[in-house]
Amino acid sequence: MFSIDTRIWMRHCPDSVRAGLVAVATALLAGACACSGPEGEFTVKEGPFLQSVVEKGELQAIEVSSVMPPQLSYTSQLKIVWMVEHGQMVHKGDTLVRFDPSSTLKEIENQEGLVSSAEVALRRRDLNDETAMLNAEGRLERQKGSFELSKLQLDRAQFDSENKKKIAELQFRQATMQLEREERALERLPRTQKFARLSQDLLLKKRQGYVQKAIGELDKLVLVAPSDGLMQVANRPGTDYPYKEGDEVPSGYTAVATIPNVSQMKVASSVREVDFTKIGIGTKVLVRLDALPSVSFNGEVSYISKICVDRGNGAKSFDVEVIVRDRDPRLKPGMSVSCEYIVYESQKDLFVPSNCLLSTDSVDYVYLLRRNRPRRVEVKAGASNNHFTVVQGELEAGQALVPIEEVIHQ
Repeated sequence: MFSIDTRIWMRHCPDSVRAGLVAVATALLAGACACSGPEGEFTVKEGPFLQSVVEKGELQAIEVSSVMPPQLSYTSQLKIVWMVEHGQMVHKGDTLVRFDPSSTLKEIENQEGLVSSAEVALRRRDLNDETAMLNAEGRLERQKGSFELSKLQLDRAQFDSENKKKIAELQFRQATMQLEREERALERLPRTQKFARLSQDLLLKKRQGYVQKAIGELDKLVLVAPSDGLMQVANRPGTDYPYKEGDEVPSGYTAVATIPNVSQMKVASSVREVDFTKIGIGTKVLVRLDALPSVSFNGEVSYISKICVDRGNGAKSFDVEVIVRDRDPRLKPGMSVSCEYIVYESQKDLFVPSNCLLSTDSVDYVYLLRRNRPRRVEVKAGASNNHFTVVQGELEAGQALVPIEEVIHQ
């Protein structure tokens, strides 16, 4: 305040002069305190008080449905021939994407050709079985004749030589065995034919099933909205470019689009580690769009991560999710927002401008302006926001205060 030469002069000047100078300095300080700032700016205030923490975030839909291309056995790529524009509102059941059906139609044609071949083969099998049965029956009848002939020869050989008799007996046994063989063959033939035909019939039904499957997959080439929401076209794998008409999509590999339900939104946000203990599940939040900061939407904390994440440059924070309770068509996924977490709220409190509060390790003070002089008053500081701090002490609303900066400066 004073130079070194001035302080030396004051130590040697008469007491009456030094007292006069001190009085003048006190008057100047009082005058400075009396005219500090606009009227009422530095006063004790009473009324509702709000303490909050503001963080950035991004809007997301709570429910998101994926639109997947069908998985087809006969092709790995599907060509988009039409799709809804990105960002368009859709309703459940609306057509979203149509794929080129040419490969499916070709598969149907191929399978129908295989069905025709299987039907021809089955008919040929039936004709062959019928012929085989007639042949078997003919062989059996012929063998019966041979058996009767050998039996007759055996009877005649009873009056011949022993050698001829043995030959006749041997021929009779051979005829008997051959007859039994033909009888068994005829008995087995229907069963053998039945199993063979069943196998051929199963092949035909399998081919017919492929045809029906391919025909049914024609409907799968038209994707519809699984729910109401906003059409968001996915990017092609490995690129930042969204799918468009004419692009090929891997069959059943990845989503071609997503449908976020914008009727209820949430915010993916975070809270710095120094503010982590100030919030909890259910903490009230005011959500404001960066594009529309004058309008706030009510929300509340629904999730707080248990892990503190290092964001780089020494900044650490906890991931937080906020449910937006208000529904508004202006809320869209991906929009940037600010989240004002309400950590303290009261309807009536005494509070002072934060620049009028002096805090030490154990005691807090304010300086009241009384009779144009600052008077220190001990208080207890509470919640604070960007501009004010709640206090408890011998204060009344409307009392004038002296900013701490002016007290220290003067």
